[in-house]
Amino acid sequence: RLGELASLSYGLAMTVVAMKTVTPEPAESGALVARLETLSNAIERLPRVIPPRGKGEASAAPPPCDLQDQIAALTSQMEDVVAGGPIERREKAPEQAEKGEVKKKKGGFFVSGAFSDPAYSRFALKGTAAVMISYLTYTLLDWPGIHTAMLTCFIVSLTTVGETVQKLFLRIAGCLVGALLGIVSIVFILPDTTSITSLVVLVGLVTLPAAWIAVGKPTVSYIGFQIAFALYLCILQGAEPGFDLVVARDRVIGILFGDLVVYLIFTRIFPVSTLTQLRLDLDKLIRQCRDVVKTKAAFDPAAGAIQEAGRAYATLETASANLAAYGYETFHSGNRRLRAQANKLAIKALRGFVNALAVVAAFPPPQGDAEKSEALRQLLLHAEMNLQTLAFSLAAPFDVSSGALVDSMPPALSPDDEPSPQISALEALMARLNNVKMTLFHYRRLLHTEAGAYE
Repeated sequence: RLGELASLSYGLAMTVVAMKTVTPEPAESGALVARLETLSNAIERLPRVIPPRGKGEASAAPPPCDLQDQIAALTSQMEDVVAGGPIERREKAPEQAEKGEVKKKKGGFFVSGAFSDPAYSRFALKGTAAVMISYLTYTLLDWPGIHTAMLTCFIVSLTTVGETVQKLFLRIAGCLVGALLGIVSIVFILPDTTSITSLVVLVGLVTLPAAWIAVGKPTVSYIGFQIAFALYLCILQGAEPGFDLVVARDRVIGILFGDLVVYLIFTRIFPVSTLTQLRLDLDKLIRQCRDVVKTKAAFDPAAGAIQEAGRAYATLETASANLAAYGYETFHSGNRRLRAQANKLAIKALRGFVNALAVVAAFPPPQGDAEKSEALRQLLLHAEMNLQTLAFSLAAPFDVSSGALVDSMPPALSPDDEPSPQISALEALMARLNNVKMTLFHYRRLLHTEAGAYE
């Protein structure tokens, strides 16, 4: 029941956002607001066991005609789930399908292609080489204090150059801040520490800002973990407070040495660019957006399109993280500032398009006027065709002489017809799509003229 309520509440939230987007001042709906508040209180006190209600007790509601009707319908469904009504069992949408046939993934300890894909063996060899170099270095030098170099190799070794360099920079930044706090604590605070209470207070006060950073944006959250880790390595040297600054020095040197070893190996031996995964993410995002538009063009219920839009949001976040990691591959480029600006503009354009697509996805299927329904279908098919064109342009080799694929405006209604909110939402979607096309065109041109070292 909680899973069903989560799905329905997601659709309800997207419908409310769509209504506020197309209708800044919606009609008075005080009764609906009261129902939602009552429903919220009921869900908060939802018991573990709910007596199931008979199937005949649920009344069939008419299909929604607009966004407000859809909000009322979703509210009724959630109320029915809370009251113990029967839950419709849905088949999970397949993540991968080819020519209409669903490929079932076989579970197992190893990923698919673990022994056939050379990328996995290369990664294993690079990781092993980094660890062995670190281990042999502090063993031959008889310097066990820098054993953190070996731990560092396990932590910062990631699949692509961009991800590895990003994690490496975050670890260095957090290490230096944590080591500084640790040394200050050893010199000025620990000598006056006379009880476990004082030590707990010290650890808590320094852990608090580190934890605050750790739950922040994924691009910087690891700094918080590393600050706390470096601090603990410095001040927790044994069963009692330690005052030896050599321990703090050696452990910091070990972290920096491990970062250096990983950087040299992963950027020089079989480097793997984040750009490859980024291209796959963009292709997946466009396919998911096409699925949303095709679902709307078939006039299916809005629930399916809303679920597809949710998957598009998740893919967009993954692409955003990969794009941020790709920026670390090009920090040595003379055009890095222009690249960073292009990254921001590309993500901003894609996010605006997915937001506009979610508004379109939230609309219920049209009812009544066949002429306007057909005009709406043509607009949706036009958008789907343009998404397909965009996918082909990204997959094809770049041609500087080609245009930016700016689309003409979609077929409009006659001047006497007043566009419906759904038509207006579709026109905004097409404007966002043209913005995405132009942004990605200029970004690809930048990649073509300033190819990265690891592309």
